[in-house]
Amino acid sequence: MAAKKGKTPYIVAVADFLKAPSIEHVDVSAYAGQPGDTIRIRVTDDFAVKAVTIRITNDDGSLVEESEAQPDAIGYEWVFTATQTNDNLVGDKIEIFASDTPGNISYNKQVL
Repeated sequence: MAAKKGKTPYIVAVADFLKAPSIEHVDVSAYAGQPGDTIRIRVTDDFAVKAVTIRITNDDGSLVEESEAQPDAIGYEWVFTATQTNDNLVGDKIEIFASDTPGNISYNKQVL
């Protein structure tokens, strides 16, 4: 773990422990309910984001799919790629869970 100038590794670790990742932007514009469609999520953390999970449910609460997004080459955006067909998007919920190494979890919900 690298510490910035003036901060010890201990201070960096404690700060990371106390702060959950930040879900800054969710882009659902490329998601039309077809396999291969993507959802892009920008997540940051003061140290590192460990995982980003996406859950898509229909308006009646039934699960369409749930899977982990993959980090892009830069590391600030995560990309979820759909594997299931979702015929009716009206009222569907896209839930995003982002976690860091200490286990802090952030949550965001988008309604289509």
